[in-house]
Amino acid sequence: MANTDKDQRFAARIQSGIQTAEAWDDDPSLLAECRLMIPFSELMPELVSNENENNTGITDSPFESDKDYMYQGNVLFLKRLTVYFQKEMTWVNQPPCRNCKSTEHMKAQETRGPQSQEEHEGQANRVEVFECQACSSNNAEPVVTTFPRYNSVRKLLETKSGRCGEYANLFGLHCRAAGFETRYVSDWTDHVWVEVWCGSEWIMADGCEGIIQEPSIYEHGWGKKLNYVVAIQAGGGVADVTPRYTRKYNNPEFQERRRQVASSEAVSDQIIRRFHKRMIQNLPTKRKEELNRRQRIEEAQLDKWKNITEWSEAEKHGQGRISGSLEWRIQRNEVGTNENSMTKNKASSVALSVEQFYPYLTDRSVSIAVSPKPQAGILVSGANCDVGQPHCISAVVVDDARLGCILQSRSFPRWSDLAAFLQAVPLGRIVVLKGNTDEDAFPENLENQMGVLGGFYLPDEPSEGVLYIGRRISGGNPPDWTRCTTYKMKECSELLVEFCDSSRSETKLRAEPKRVPNWILGRLPESVMPLQTQLLATDAQKRVAFLSYAETNPSVLGYTTKNNCPVYLMNNSSFPFLETPGDWATFHFLPEILVPECNDAAADPTTNAPNFDVPLEENFFSVLLGPSLLLKTNGSETATLPILDALRHTRLIGLYFSAHWCPPCKKFTPMLIEAYEHLKASFVHHGFEIIFVSSDRSTAEFNQYYASMPWAAVPYDETRMRQQGISMQFGVRGIPAMVILDAISGQVVSSIEQARNEVSQGCSRGDTGIEATFHSWISRLPTESRELFDLLQISALEGAAEDATNSPSPMDAYLTRNAELANPWTKADGTPPLKNLKANMLPNERIDPPALVRGDDAKIVLEIVLKYVDNALLEPWNSKFRTFKMSNRIVDKATRIQGSVHLICSLGMLVTPTTEDFVVSIPLWADLDHLRASLTKALAESGRS
Repeated sequence: MANTDKDQRFAARIQSGIQTAEAWDDDPSLLAECRLMIPFSELMPELVSNENENNTGITDSPFESDKDYMYQGNVLFLKRLTVYFQKEMTWVNQPPCRNCKSTEHMKAQETRGPQSQEEHEGQANRVEVFECQACSSNNAEPVVTTFPRYNSVRKLLETKSGRCGEYANLFGLHCRAAGFETRYVSDWTDHVWVEVWCGSEWIMADGCEGIIQEPSIYEHGWGKKLNYVVAIQAGGGVADVTPRYTRKYNNPEFQERRRQVASSEAVSDQIIRRFHKRMIQNLPTKRKEELNRRQRIEEAQLDKWKNITEWSEAEKHGQGRISGSLEWRIQRNEVGTNENSMTKNKASSVALSVEQFYPYLTDRSVSIAVSPKPQAGILVSGANCDVGQPHCISAVVVDDARLGCILQSRSFPRWSDLAAFLQAVPLGRIVVLKGNTDEDAFPENLENQMGVLGGFYLPDEPSEGVLYIGRRISGGNPPDWTRCTTYKMKECSELLVEFCDSSRSETKLRAEPKRVPNWILGRLPESVMPLQTQLLATDAQKRVAFLSYAETNPSVLGYTTKNNCPVYLMNNSSFPFLETPGDWATFHFLPEILVPECNDAAADPTTNAPNFDVPLEENFFSVLLGPSLLLKTNGSETATLPILDALRHTRLIGLYFSAHWCPPCKKFTPMLIEAYEHLKASFVHHGFEIIFVSSDRSTAEFNQYYASMPWAAVPYDETRMRQQGISMQFGVRGIPAMVILDAISGQVVSSIEQARNEVSQGCSRGDTGIEATFHSWISRLPTESRELFDLLQISALEGAAEDATNSPSPMDAYLTRNAELANPWTKADGTPPLKNLKANMLPNERIDPPALVRGDDAKIVLEIVLKYVDNALLEPWNSKFRTFKMSNRIVDKATRIQGSVHLICSLGMLVTPTTEDFVVSIPLWADLDHLRASLTKALAESGRS
C-alpha cells in the first residue's frame, strides 16, 4: 500500500520546484534587468570583439579556464557564465553580525517563519536567526542577526547571496536571461542546480561550483548517496533524470533509498507524469511535438545509463564540494575522498575524433601554420588540427607521400610521452608541435630522444611553449624549411610554410558513421538535386548526386547526411569531425590506399564485412543460459552448438520470452522475425542474435513454436530449469517480453520495459525504422565494448590487407617504421615522395576565399537573417527566436545559395550540427543591436553592388 505521506511530500517538492522555474519566465522586465547585468563582452571577448566596432580591445576573458578547450560556441559561453556567476555571488555560512560586522562568533539559534514586510515580499519561508556571542556578552540583550532564505528571484538579484538554493534559483534566471532553455534540477539529498538545452542535449551547470557537463561530481566527487534527481522546466514539463547522475541505479541499496522517498517506483513515476502532463497541456502543438521528440531521446539515454554500473575514467570528476565552509561540508559528507581527489583534472593523452583528411590544394600547395593560440593553433590548409588541451603539447603528423593527409593528432601532458610517440613515427614524416607542459623539469636524456626531429631544440623550461615544423629524420641536416621557436605565454608570432606538390593520389570516399563535420560549406545545390528529393533520397542516390557535383568542384572534400536530411557539403574548414549520438554518416575523400574495400562508401556491407570473433562474455551467458544453444543451420534444420560457437560474430543478444499458447506472442513474433531477418541480411557479421527463452508447457509445443523461428533457442530441458531465474534477473512480468544485451560485457542495452516497444515502433517505419532501432542499440553499448570492437575491426582490416598482398598493410604504416625503406627521402619504389617540395612563407589567406554572395542573392540571405534578428530583439531570452534548422523552408532559401554559409558566419551567426539537423543560430553572446546594424548596412551595400 502506498505511503501517502511520502508521496505527498514528494509531490510537494516538485510543486515547489515548478514555482521556482516558472518565476524565471513570469516577469519579462526581470529577465531584461538581469540581462543588462551579464557582461557579454567580457565573457566572449575573442568573438564579440570581432563583430563589434566599438569593442574595448579585450581579447582574453577574465572568466576563461584551462577547460575552455573542451567547449565551443554556446557551451563555452555557458561555462564562462557559470564561472562569472560563481564570482558574483556571496556564499553565506552565517551572516555577519549587524553590530560588529564579524562572522567569527555567530551561532545559530533558531529558524522561524517570515515576520517583516521585506521577508514576506522576498518569499522567505524560512528565516535563520544567529546570535553574536561576543556582542551579546557586552549587552543586556542578545545581539541577533537574521538570514532570510529568500525564494523571490527578484530579491536575490538584489542580495546576490545565499547557499545552493539561492545560487540555483538566481543562476537559473541568468541562464534564461542569456537565452538558454533552462531546467531547475532538484536533488532529494539537498542540493539544487540547473540544466540547459544546448544543441541537442541537456547539460548540467552548477553555479555553486562553477562547473558544467560533469554529472559524476555529486556521486563520485562529493560522495553523495543519491536517490531522486528531478528536472523541471517552465513550459517544458518534469522529468526524473536520476540515471544521468548515478551509476548505481540498479543497485539494491540505491533502490532502497528511492523507496524511502516515495512509496514505489510506479507511484513516483505517476506523480511526475501527472505534473508533466499538466505543464504541457496548453502548449502549441509544434512545441508539444518537439518536447515529445526530446523526451524520447532523453529517456533512451537515461535507460542506457540505468544499466551502466561504473563511471568511466573520462566521466569521473573527483573533486569534493568547494562551496560552503569545511565544517558544513564535512557535516553533509560532501568533501569527497582522497581516492576521488586523486582523479581530479588529471591530464591524459587525447586524440581528435578524426585523424585523417586529404585537404584541397590551393595552387597545388598545402599550407601548415602553427601559433600559440589556445585553440586552432595548428592549421593544415585551413583545417583545425589542434587538440588544444592546456599544459600539453599538441602533435600532428603529416604524410609526405600523400601530402596533407594527417595521420595523427594528439596532445601529450608530459615530454616523455611525446618523445616515446615520436620514436614510432616513420622516417620522413612531417611533424608539427605546439604547446608546453606544467612539469617541474625535463626528463633525463630528453634532448637525445627529441633528436629524431631535425632542427628541433628544447625551450629553457617545460612551461615555456614551443612551436615546430620539421621532419622525422635519422641523421644529416634538416630541410631548409624547418622552423622552430619557443614562446612565453602569447609573445610569439605564427610560423607559416607552404609545400608544393605536382601530383596527387587517386582518392575514394571513406565512410565515417556516427560522425559529423564541425562546420559545413552548404548543401548540395538545387540544380544537382532539389531539396525535397534530397530529403527522400536513399544513401546510394545521394552518393551518385554528390560525386557528379564533386567532379567539377574540387574544393568539396566530402559530405554528411542522414535520413530525411539534405546532403551537406564539406571543405577544409569542416575538420575535425565530431562524434554524434544521431544517425549521421560522413563521407570524405582519402587516398585509395587508406580506404579499405569494406570502408568504401559504395561497398556492400553484406559482402565486405571483416571476419573476426567478438569476445563473448562466455561465463556470464553460460551460467545464464546453459552450456549450449539450439541454432538453425540450414533452413529448418536445427543443431546444438556450444554457446561460444552459437553466438560467434554477435554484438547484440536479444532474449525473447514467449510461448506458443500466448495470443499477444502470436502477434508479436512475426514482427520480430521481420526485423531479425532484415538485420541479418543487412549486417551479416557482428550483428544481432535472438535467443528464444520458452514458456511453453511441453516439448511438443516448444518444437512446434520454435520451428517457425529463424533464431537460436535455449533447449527446452534447460529452459525448464532456468526460465524462472532468467525472468527474475531481468524483471520479466509477462510475455511476450524482450531484453537486449551487450555480447561483450553482458550489460543490458535495452530493458524489458523498452525493447519490445522499440521493435514494434521500428517495424512500423519499415526497413529504415528497423535499422534505426539497431543503430540506437549499438550506440548504447558500453564505451569499453565499442572501443574493443573498433580495435578488433582495425586489426581485421589490416590483417585482410596484409593477407591479400603478402606485404605489410598500408594501414600499419601510420606509426610504424618501415625497415625496408632504406632512404627516408624516397618511396618504397625508389621515387621521391614529392616531385617538387619546397617551403615558402605564406600570405595571411591560406585557403581559397569563399564564393562571394552579391546582388539579389546577398539581399535574399541578409533579409532572412535580419528577420530572425528582429524577432530575437523583441525577446532576446526566448530560445525559439535563436535557432533554426537548415532544412527549414525559410532558412533553406538562404543557405541553398552558394557562399551563403560563409556570409552568414561572417556576420556573427553559428552553423552547428545537432542529432536532428544542422542549424543556424544567433549566438547567445551576440550584441543584437550591433548585429542588426551590420545587417542593415550590408543590405544597403548589396543593393548598390
